[in-house]
Amino acid sequence: PIVKIDPENRFALSAEFLSRFAGRQPAWGPIGYVVYKRTYARPVLAPSGEVLRSEEFWETLRRVTEGTFSLLKQQIRSAHRPWDDEEAQRKAQDFYERMWAFKWLPPGRGLWIMGTSYLERHGGGAAQNCGFVSTARIGSGRRGDFAEPFVALMDWSMLGVGMGFDVLGAG
Repeated sequence: PIVKIDPENRFALSAEFLSRFAGRQPAWGPIGYVVYKRTYARPVLAPSGEVLRSEEFWETLRRVTEGTFSLLKQQIRSAHRPWDDEEAQRKAQDFYERMWAFKWLPPGRGLWIMGTSYLERHGGGAAQNCGFVSTARIGSGRRGDFAEPFVALMDWSMLGVGMGFDVLGAG
């Protein structure tokens, strides 16, 4: 894994808090639910790996919130800084409630990938919507490698990042 979250750093929203949202839907616009289900809802798997159904929005927000706060907890603890579970729970609940009310949402790729094992295996690039690679300094990289910008372009594209590029080269 590129981003290994240690078990002791896994963050979880309280069951009592989540019970307020389970089985409910937010105030969707006319096609919001259809777009959400088509694009961002991940499969819910049985222990055998069989797909049971797709997530509902409250579950997606739980995944995103718990994934984000797990990364935060890991980062803070690895920097030898104090972590306050009660404060984190309050902030995570606020984070969740604001998404539920559509006051903010992460970028689409973040909504789709945050809190998944894919992010841990492949790193944060999978959460990026778009990127850009320039060929203006082609051949002047670490090894003078002319393929370097094209390798980067392919690597990011394979993670699902929409990539832009220039074709000017080094003149």
